[in-house]
Amino acid sequence: MDLKKPENITELIKAQRVLLRKYARHMRYLVNEKYKNAALLTYWLFDYLRY
Repeated sequence: MDLKKPENITELIKAQRVLLRKYARHMRYLVNEKYKNAALLTYWLFDYLRY
């Protein structure tokens, strides 16, 4: 399925939900196990959103 096509918006939204859940889990892991990496990734994401 091509998520870039507008007719697949429902599937894109579902895929984003799955991705964001996995990402949130991964960030919690990083905060507990690799704090410095979590901080660096957080800075990077804030910079990316400002771009």
